[in-house]
Amino acid sequence: MLYRKKKDADSIAKYSELWNNAVDSSYAHMSTRHLQQMHAIFNYSKYKDLAQQKDYELKIRTTFIIVVIIVLFLLFLLFYLRNRLRYNRIKEQNTSYAFDILTLRNREEELSRANKKKDSQNSEYIDRLQNEIESLQEKLSSQQSDKLRPDQWGMRDIFFNAPIVNYLHAISQKGKIASYSDIKSLRLHFEKYDNVFLSFLISKESVLKEREFLLCLLTRLRFLPSEMACLLDVSPQVITNIRAKLLSSLYNIKGGAQIFDEKIRKS
Repeated sequence: MLYRKKKDADSIAKYSELWNNAVDSSYAHMSTRHLQQMHAIFNYSKYKDLAQQKDYELKIRTTFIIVVIIVLFLLFLLFYLRNRLRYNRIKEQNTSYAFDILTLRNREEELSRANKKKDSQNSEYIDRLQNEIESLQEKLSSQQSDKLRPDQWGMRDIFFNAPIVNYLHAISQKGKIASYSDIKSLRLHFEKYDNVFLSFLISKESVLKEREFLLCLLTRLRFLPSEMACLLDVSPQVITNIRAKLLSSLYNIKGGAQIFDEKIRKS
């Protein structure tokens, strides 16, 4: 403004150019700052969207993990309840079988004592005992694979009525596993009362595992598959499969578990 009053054209041009440069520099600075602000706003929006996306993915992953955990828990619970029901059913079956055997022995002893008296007052009591014995015989025979009655396979014989045999029946009711000591006692029992069969099994030990060896002994003694399942700590289906396999291993015959039982009991 001074040089314009003084009409100094050169100075006016000089300072006009300086002013123009200053304005350009200021504008450039303001533009850069504005661009930086725009870039920061863009980055903020970008990172905000990215954070929201990550948060959404985390929620989805967390929900998926929770659903998987719930499904696995439900499957485990179903498996546990199924096995528990099967275990309780086996125990009940074993308890019923052992109780029926014990009851049959007691009733037969009562009948033997009553028959010795042979008086008219005992006739009704004797008839009741005979009917109960007959019912128990039929019930027990229905659980045998060959449907033989206890009086036909000699339940009262010491071979089937020894302490170790009764003990194994008893622990199977509780779902317990046969110990090494139990197995040793059972082998001694066979050495004493059925050494021929024990020798036959010993001759086949190269193809028999310890569990299979014990299964053969228990089958010979007419233990139920459910009892053997408890004593050997396997499922009844595994017992059935092993019996069918042993039929081929021991006798070179193909067939089912029932044929195996027949061969074992007649060996």
